[in-house]
Amino acid sequence: MSDQFEDFKQIINRTFENIKNDDLNRANTIYNVWKEVLGRINNKFNENEGKNLADHTHITDLKNGILFVEADHPGWIELLKIYKKFILTGLNRTLKDVKIENLAFSLKKKKKDPYEVKNDDIRRQKEEMMLKMEMEQKILDEKYKKSSEIDEKKNEKREIPAELASVLDNLRQDMLTNGENKC
Repeated sequence: MSDQFEDFKQIINRTFENIKNDDLNRANTIYNVWKEVLGRINNKFNENEGKNLADHTHITDLKNGILFVEADHPGWIELLKIYKKFILTGLNRTLKDVKIENLAFSLKKKKKDPYEVKNDDIRRQKEEMMLKMEMEQKILDEKYKKSSEIDEKKNEKREIPAELASVLDNLRQDMLTNGENKC
């Protein structure tokens, strides 16, 4: 094996050497007690409310006596707030060696669907194209308006001098009669 490559076992050991076994056991215990305490929540309208809460929430951290909990919908956060005192009491009675003074709730960040991202791009491009087309239409409307104003000016009837009108009128009469009135 080449000197450039490390043994996979060494990489795994180095990655996990900072994680203490006690911390891992403590985290698992807190997680299990969390599920158990939420499972005790009963409601006369929904007897599975506690189980549903457990399914839609998870613990993210424990720092300075504050248990950080993430929920996948704001409605679950509201239910957690309703049962906060019950949950804290249950956690502290079961976990004798861990003191949890408060709960902090946050909403789970939704990952963007790749198709949604693509649709957003398409929607943005469509809007840009529509704006461009509207601008071009305005320019064309202005050009058409100017050219029709010019055409209107050209088509306006103009008064011709009386002598020319008389000559043209005689010419017209002569054409209509095929020159029969000539002397």
